[in-house]
Formats: sequence, structure tokens, C-alpha cells
Amino acid sequence: MTNTNWIDNELHYIFLLKYNGDFADLHMQKSEIDELKFISAERLEKDILDEKKYALYVPRAKDYYLRIVKEVKKRTGK
Repeated sequence: MTNTNWIDNELHYIFLLKYNGDFADLHMQKSEIDELKFISAERLEKDILDEKKYALYVPRAKDYYLRIVKEVKKRTGK
């Protein structure tokens, strides 16, 4: 069933952090998030361009994710 009157009221934040520590030292606050996954910008880009893997992501236009990849690469010099 499709609801054409549906409005996305979610807040979306993307944080970019350079972290030189050990990821094993980080602890997820389970009351705040359900799942946390670290992937590279290159992996995100490949997943978005692969139709089967893209379907596993939150439904967004591909351009949304590709803009994130572009910005991450620009800010990290990769």
C-alpha cells in the first residue's frame, strides 16, 4: 500500500569524525541506537551502485548517498 500523503519527519544527521583510536574502545549507547556499522566511503559507493546492495539501505535517492561519499572523500583527501 502506498500513501502519497506521507511526510518524512525524521531528523537525519551525518557526522564525520577522524578517529585514530581503536574501534574496540568505542561503546554504542544501546538506548540511543539499534545498530552501528562502520564502512568506508568506497564501500558505500560500491553498495549504492549495486542494485541488490542498494536495496538494503534506507530508501533514499542514490544521489543522496553519492553526495555523502563525495563530501567524505573531499574532506578526507581520498
